[in-house]
Amino acid sequence: MSGQDLLHFESLGDDCEFGLVQRFAGQDPLGLLRFAFTPMRGLLDLLDRGLDRLGEPEHIFLVRDERDEVVVHLPSFGIRYHTDIYGRRDEDRALLDDQLRRLVFLRRKFTEDLQDGHKIFVRKGEGSADLPAMQHLLAALLRHGKATLLWVTLSDGTQPVGTVEVVEPGLLRAHIDRFATYFGRADLNLDAWLEICRGARLLRLIHAAPGTVRPPPKPVNAGNLLRQTFRFEGDWWRHEQTALSHPTQAVAPPWSDAVVMSHRLATATDWPNACIFGRYIPSGLIAGSPYVASAYAWVPEDFDGQLVGMVFDGFASTRTVNADLAQRGQWQRIWVQARIPDGMEVGNPSLCLIATSGSTVHTACWKLEQGVVPTDYPVEQDQMEAPPPSVAFARAASG
Repeated sequence: MSGQDLLHFESLGDDCEFGLVQRFAGQDPLGLLRFAFTPMRGLLDLLDRGLDRLGEPEHIFLVRDERDEVVVHLPSFGIRYHTDIYGRRDEDRALLDDQLRRLVFLRRKFTEDLQDGHKIFVRKGEGSADLPAMQHLLAALLRHGKATLLWVTLSDGTQPVGTVEVVEPGLLRAHIDRFATYFGRADLNLDAWLEICRGARLLRLIHAAPGTVRPPPKPVNAGNLLRQTFRFEGDWWRHEQTALSHPTQAVAPPWSDAVVMSHRLATATDWPNACIFGRYIPSGLIAGSPYVASAYAWVPEDFDGQLVGMVFDGFASTRTVNADLAQRGQWQRIWVQARIPDGMEVGNPSLCLIATSGSTVHTACWKLEQGVVPTDYPVEQDQMEAPPPSVAFARAASG
């Protein structure tokens, strides 16, 4: 599933999780309840008789959370949602007016989407595990148009995670292993969410009858778009002069037969020169699609730096997981996800170090794949031959 497919879905809460799923897949659509805490009772009241009230100033208040973020509070429905605005205490009146105008716009868009009938509305959460409540919610949606409701619940073990089933016309139920915890970092099962959305779209497109079950496909390796990563062979690896990168036997590899590459900084690095080693992909990537690059990193005990991570050199990252510098002397996986910009089909996943001169890290088992989170390693494709060098790579390497 591409990130754009998630534009066919809209969150009804109970919290921000599905909004973050869309963001991590490279999409940020506007949505009335996308980043909202939405209790079921308030949601039903909103749909039954409250949409028109969202345009009235007496129903909107601004509060601030513990991070000093401005949060919109709709007390009539118990709904709160994020604004990503912090501070601005001296502009409360203007800020309230801005949020009221935005709320009126989002209400109109939400109403039009309900009437249009093309969106799949998503409701999830431990407090949304009751079939009668979901039937009541679907009935409330249907009063505004031809709606489809995707009901995501925790798996009880009777169905594989990622399974989607047709409960009744317009109501789909999906099974996931966990919901996000939001302690420090949202603990999303992105693979399961994307598989759920893929299954939901398919079942609706084929007008599947009640009782139809769409299980997730059997796990398969997505394939590694980087060739010969076990041995770092071929003409596609990019070595910067700020570091000496070479094979080493100083540490055992995470998988047998894999080559470990040592990277020792010849000079101190910071963001302008943090990318020290990478693999150039001259063609074949799909513009607009999300890709994830990963590698295994070993941070020695004497490493003196602030960052060991990966980027798509030249592209904005959607999500990164850097090395935990408290975990020394062991292999850990680092990765970065990015969306290939429109009009491009090239990529340059790179190792980034911010550290003092002489600092060393080791990497092994690099991987590039289409998707939003890395899949398991290794894969058989690593033994395939690399494509021949190209003029595009020669220019990139010399630049």
